[in-house]
Amino acid sequence: DTENISTEAEAFFKEVYTNAELVFENEPEYESKLLGLQKKYVGSKILTDNSANFFKDTYKEKPQQQQSSSYYNTRNTTQPTNVNYVKPTQGFCIRTGVSLPFNPVKPLSYDAFQSWVQFENPDYPEKYCHGCGKNWKTSVRFPLCSECQIK
Repeated sequence: DTENISTEAEAFFKEVYTNAELVFENEPEYESKLLGLQKKYVGSKILTDNSANFFKDTYKEKPQQQQSSSYYNTRNTTQPTNVNYVKPTQGFCIRTGVSLPFNPVKPLSYDAFQSWVQFENPDYPEKYCHGCGKNWKTSVRFPLCSECQIK
């Protein structure tokens, strides 16, 4: 009887929802403009954060190692085995141009990543090549200029 199953499932999920513990909650903050006729998003205010009770909090120790973006977690980073590839050690932030360890999977500095993660658009246009640092149209998805992609 499908009615009985759906009623039981609905009751079960309502019970789970009402007894669930709140882990994280935030609230957007806006700035009023034009005498209150417009508002501009300025950030988020964290109301509740119990995530440390549920998750290992290792990213605070090493900010460069943070992987909160689903795009960063799913990207394949292995090199083909039949290619002689010398991995550079020095890289550049594709947004600011500052020096950082070379890692095309994480081509943004910590501060730039904090800004980027608000929208998580891997195709958002950036300014610098992660490999050589020259001014080049890049993105998180394609962080290297044409010369560095060939190397």
